[in-house]
Amino acid sequence: MTNNFNEAKALFEKGVEELNQNRLESAKLYFLKSLNLLPGRSSTISNLIKIYFLSNDANGLEIFLLKKENINNSKELIIGRSILFYLKDKLSESYETLKSINLTKNDLLYYEVNLLMAMIMVDKQDFINAISIFRKLLKENKNDWVIYNNIGKYFTTVGKAQLAKKFYQKSFKLNKSDNLVAHNLATSMIKLSEFKDGFKLYESRRFLKLNNKDKFYKYNLPSSLVNFKDKSIVIFEEQGIGDVFQFTRFIKLLTKYSKDISFYVRKNLIPFYQNIVWDVKVLNITEITKSESDYYIPIMSLPNFFDLETDKIPFEEINLKKNFIPNDKLFDQKKLNIGFSYQGNPNYKNDNYRSISAKYFLKYLKDKTINFFQISQLSIFKEDYLTMLSCNNIKRLDEIPFDLLYGYLKKLDLIFTTDTSIAHYCGILNIPAYLLLNYNSHWNWLEDTYKSQWYPSITIIKQKKLNDWTAVIDIMDQIIENKKIKLTHNIFF
Repeated sequence: MTNNFNEAKALFEKGVEELNQNRLESAKLYFLKSLNLLPGRSSTISNLIKIYFLSNDANGLEIFLLKKENINNSKELIIGRSILFYLKDKLSESYETLKSINLTKNDLLYYEVNLLMAMIMVDKQDFINAISIFRKLLKENKNDWVIYNNIGKYFTTVGKAQLAKKFYQKSFKLNKSDNLVAHNLATSMIKLSEFKDGFKLYESRRFLKLNNKDKFYKYNLPSSLVNFKDKSIVIFEEQGIGDVFQFTRFIKLLTKYSKDISFYVRKNLIPFYQNIVWDVKVLNITEITKSESDYYIPIMSLPNFFDLETDKIPFEEINLKKNFIPNDKLFDQKKLNIGFSYQGNPNYKNDNYRSISAKYFLKYLKDKTINFFQISQLSIFKEDYLTMLSCNNIKRLDEIPFDLLYGYLKKLDLIFTTDTSIAHYCGILNIPAYLLLNYNSHWNWLEDTYKSQWYPSITIIKQKKLNDWTAVIDIMDQIIENKKIKLTHNIFF
């Protein structure tokens, strides 16, 4: 028994040493070995829960908690469950579980519980309480990279990019080995148009769990553009459809250097990309395999090879081989034909900031001088869904595939879209559209407030303050009214 205790103690101390050096994986292994020797030791359990929390490892934490069900009333495991709820985006359950715990500064997970509470407050948009907790933690832990990173995320959430970058830099300085911190700093830099260093640091994303690591097995980058000349290149998509559209320009630019390019995308995008005028082989991402290609590159790494400067992002308009022409009867020339894309992917964590309720469009839905074309998917929210279904002048384009959608959008008098793939689709095809942008917009829209550096055809109407669409809708109203006046004039004259 004494030998077990001494060995467990030695392993525990090695785990603490590794944890203090931010080497989370090796620390976890030491703590697990220590726990096997002394299964009920609360300090070891606490440190393991802390590691799963810091590494955002919901699956690992869930398995760990299941193995400890026999001591499910311990304070440490109750905290573990609240962390697990948070990592699974179950904020209410996490919050309620945390409220049932009374901790003092002497408790091992006091810091983690307070940090988690602050993070929940941010997600619940209780920003005053969130920053109050962050300030308290920062006062007690001035050299903790985790706090600086989370304060950076707080400022990202409230749309303060410069302050977000400042705190990410502090976090990165304290821990350059954490890929999530590097990723957060990179996106804040890109948002501020610091393209060269930002995109270079953005390579950290390939080590994050949000990516499918299997696709990166032969990931290699040349040192410069000239190295692409006459080489065989495999490029594969990553992240959302909007991201794929946005970075497509760089594939077209690469065709000036190589005639042997293969682009792997998801199945529903294949017909669209095969219809582009370019010399690129388009294949299904599920069929990607090891090949003898010279370079194997994720699409969002391509900006590293182009000298991007503020106001000088290269624009390559995408032209289509065949343009589908829809039936003219769908578009009443005596009415204003307006397309709306107001609902993004609801699974995106910040979709509640970027998507707009259908209630803002209700007067247009009832306006008999307007043909309302819904481009985005039907809202999953019951109130919005019922609002849309109750109106009989809605024409749905949300199920039109991307290879045919261009013909429909070109027939519209106006297009309004929130931050959805439709904004990027219109952008790369040079279709005029208005982007209704949230104050705390995604990094890929930079800090632009009127014209997009990425797309000449996109006009931005951005919120003046967080979560307030009033000014945006007022401008949209004016644009529609002006267009209606011009239409009436054209009909009579």
